Amino acid sequence: MYGQWPYYYARSVVNPYDPIYQRHSFIDHDPFRYRDDYFKYASFGNNSYEHDYRQYPEVDPSTFQHSAEAFRQLMQDAGQLFTALGTQPDLAREMMDAAQVDDKERVEELIHSTGVVGNVELQYTPESLTINMDSQAEGTECCQLTMVLRW
Repeated sequence: MYGQWPYYYARSVVNPYDPIYQRHSFIDHDPFRYRDDYFKYASFGNNSYEHDYRQYPEVDPSTFQHSAEAFRQLMQDAGQLFTALGTQPDLAREMMDAAQVDDKERVEELIHSTGVVGNVELQYTPESLTINMDSQAEGTECCQLTMVLRW
């Protein structure tokens, strides 16, 4: 029964013994030749062979928590900036005028006048303003917030 074609190619147009198909290496002529390997590597539910025996180091979430707190401060600064820009049309106009004449110090001064206390890097084009704020936690740079505003 299994030695005769087409034992697993029932109703198939592919004849593995046809010389045209024997040239190609992608045809597996006997996919069941390693029957024992299937049962060796197959998983049939929870058993003792499924345990992960790798050793992982103990985690210390303190740096992650400090980074989260520093990022929260960045978000708070960004909220103050956007609240001021949304409610004070004169501030937005002054910021656009200063950016148009490439007065970066004046734009940074206007941003800090809204209550932003962190580091601010600016890039602007005729179409948009990119504000990059970064913060440090435990003496290293931990988080960065980049905002792009179209004007």
